[in-house]
Amino acid sequence: MTERCAFCEAEASDRCNVCGKPLCEAHVRRALPYLRLGEFLRTVWHTLLRAPGTLLAVLTEEGEEEPFCPECLQANARRRSQEQRKFLFLVLGVLVLIAAIMYLLVR
Repeated sequence: MTERCAFCEAEASDRCNVCGKPLCEAHVRRALPYLRLGEFLRTVWHTLLRAPGTLLAVLTEEGEEEPFCPECLQANARRRSQEQRKFLFLVLGVLVLIAAIMYLLVR
């Protein structure tokens, strides 16, 4: 017996990466999974220590898109936006810290 799509009666060709629902071609949505800020920083740090020449390739290579159902796709997009905001605030905080140190040294 073949699996049926969770949203219609068509034959399922894939499964949602998050919830595991069977999905047909019409309902599957492909997107990049979200990457937590800690995982990103850890990957960059380990790459810098072990193979600094490959850092550019690690940062610029396309990730592999994974299948999502429509509900999980929206949740994935929210989580990705949240992680991007965390990264932005981290970068801004580091820049403010560097500017404050430079100001105190020059003053």
